[in-house]
Amino acid sequence: MADRGLTRLAGVVANVSWTSFEQMLRIGLSFLVTVQVINALGPERFGLYSYVISVVGILAPLTAFGLEQVVIRRLVERPADSARLLGTTFVIRMVCGVVAFLAALVVILVLDGGNGLRLRLTAVAGVMLLLQATDTVAFFFKAIMGAKHIALSRLAGLLSASGVTVVLLVTGGGVGSFLWMRALEAGVTGIALMLAYRWWGGKSTSWRFDGRECGRLLSAGFPLFIASFAVMVYMRVPQLMLGQLSTEEQLGYYGVAVRLAEVLNFVPVAIVTAFYPALVDCRARSPEAFRRKIQGLYNLMAAIGYVVAIGATVVAPLGFRILFGHRYDAALPMFNRLVWGMLFVCLGVAMNAMLTVIGRNWISAAATVAGMVVNVGLNFWLIPRLGAVGAAWAALASYWVSAHGVFLLLPEFHGTFAMIARALVWPDIRLLRPAAEDSRPPPSP
Repeated sequence: MADRGLTRLAGVVANVSWTSFEQMLRIGLSFLVTVQVINALGPERFGLYSYVISVVGILAPLTAFGLEQVVIRRLVERPADSARLLGTTFVIRMVCGVVAFLAALVVILVLDGGNGLRLRLTAVAGVMLLLQATDTVAFFFKAIMGAKHIALSRLAGLLSASGVTVVLLVTGGGVGSFLWMRALEAGVTGIALMLAYRWWGGKSTSWRFDGRECGRLLSAGFPLFIASFAVMVYMRVPQLMLGQLSTEEQLGYYGVAVRLAEVLNFVPVAIVTAFYPALVDCRARSPEAFRRKIQGLYNLMAAIGYVVAIGATVVAPLGFRILFGHRYDAALPMFNRLVWGMLFVCLGVAMNAMLTVIGRNWISAAATVAGMVVNVGLNFWLIPRLGAVGAAWAALASYWVSAHGVFLLLPEFHGTFAMIARALVWPDIRLLRPAAEDSRPPPSP
């Protein structure tokens, strides 16, 4: 039994290693390329770029419809149903991608009816929404802890897009050209994932759509979709509001701060995604082991959040000077506030995983909607008074509400509030070590 526990742990470590490998390369290469794009476009044109990306980004959750963790859990529990699950998920995501693309155009028409440039650029950026269905294969590889295939596929997309971006930087590409690179990356990644699935031995031709399964998936995924949509709203709405109420130059400053603050957001997602199959298995074996592992995960996320926030705050002044000279000095105060949101982003990702495992997806959605409401309300109050810095304060407050504060209002989850508070006060990661109960066999039906 101990060997089985160690085997599961080894699988998690391999999964984390491959995911971290891909993301570290991604963060390094994307960071270098993005800095050059920011400098090439300047505050005003980068503000336009950020505005369009924000519109598309708000609708991106629709392309997944909250299905990722739901489908992964079902693939872990019912591997024999993979063809039906993957086929149904692919069709759902394909339809949702088309709806998201059309919705992005409608949003621009409503907000900027007379601005043909913004509409054309949104159509270009929206192509990546149409390509998200191919990412369904990634759900399968995550369920079998096959992060290697996902990592290599995504790196293929990243390297292709980055290579062409360098050419555009040399030849003086405009905003539209750089937006096309988003679509190129999504397309190459999708093709690479399908080829990896075929190499593994899977056959997408065997996938089949099931109407009843579709209903069950949509029902299970809807709360998570609401949660992820609310997250994107309170992450991107400040940029939309600044785009409507301020200049594109001010939006450019805020866009730079947001981009740099979000650079390491992949860390909690990568770690929790790698742990997720083990969490599902652990809960089936022992409630006490599951509680211990969740507390350990909270502690780990808090520790990572503190390290990132403190480190980024210390090096930011020199970093901005090296990267941008004095051109983006106005973005530094915004960055210093936004980067502390990383602490609550980390905890929120772990909290959402816990709620998904125990089947309480609506609580996750409600927590995120609460954060969204706080963010939008504070933006209406703070942006007229403090400008983009006020938007940064509003974002930080909303991150805390959705990841922690909202559980004060839910008596059933006061224990969760206490566990997260414990992680914030003393993030002891030793609780992640395997315990004896982690190796117990699952209970008899």
